[in-house]
Amino acid sequence: MGLLGLAAVNPDAQIVRHAAAGHLEAPVDVVYLQSLSDDAAPAVAALPPGPLRDCLSTRPATRPDGWTSWNLGRHRALRASADRAGPAVGDAACAAVSR
Repeated sequence: MGLLGLAAVNPDAQIVRHAAAGHLEAPVDVVYLQSLSDDAAPAVAALPPGPLRDCLSTRPATRPDGWTSWNLGRHRALRASADRAGPAVGDAACAAVSR
């Protein structure tokens, strides 16, 4: 029951939404946000256009090896990455977002 509740909350998406809210006093840790699982992809796709979204959108979603490795988070990430066509962003631009 606890795992079902955790899956419903989607902690990776919550982390992206909280970091992007703009009320944090510390700089945004883009490297950490880029390391989140595919579950965060719909929250990244929902961000307003800008440098943070572009930096977080650079990581491609992983494709399943077969039906046994399918999961909902990966499916949503692939769908979100297909819907967005953001510019290629380099590491220097993403580092500037962290400041």
